[in-house]
Amino acid sequence: MKPFKKVLVPLDFSRCSDEAIKTAGDLCERYGADACLLHVYEPINYALPVNYPFFVPGQLENILAECEKRLGQSKQQAQAAGVANAQTQLLQGIPATEIVEFAKKHGFDLIVMGTHGRTGFQHALMGSVAEKVLRRAPCAVLTVRAESQS
Repeated sequence: MKPFKKVLVPLDFSRCSDEAIKTAGDLCERYGADACLLHVYEPINYALPVNYPFFVPGQLENILAECEKRLGQSKQQAQAAGVANAQTQLLQGIPATEIVEFAKKHGFDLIVMGTHGRTGFQHALMGSVAEKVLRRAPCAVLTVRAESQS
C-alpha cells in the first residue's frame, strides 16, 4: 500500500470532526504525513432585493474570524493527536465542491472526514457532504463517525 503523505481533514467543528482529527492524527503519525485542516463556510443564499446586503457591515468578518479561531483550536487538537505538520485553510462556498476541488488542486493522498450517519428523512433533507465527497474525490476517502452517546 502506498504511504499517505498529504492528508486533508475537512471539518464542520462537530464531534464527528473531532473523531476525524484523532484518526488523521494516528495516520499522520504512522506515515509521517502532513495534514491540512479545512473548513468551508457556506454563506446562506436567500433571494433578496437588488442591493440589499445579507450581512450587516462587519458581520461576515466576525463569522470568518470565529471560523479561523476554531481552526486554530482544531490545529492544536491535531498536533496533540500526532500530526507533526498541520496547516489550516478556510474557504467559502459549497462544502462538498470546495473540498473536492481543494483536494485536486493540492494533490492530497487521503481525505479523512467525519460523517453524521444521517438516514431517512434527515439524510434527504440535509444531504451528506461526506457522501458527495466520496463520490467525486480524486483520492481515497476515509469517513469516521463519533461514538454514540447512548
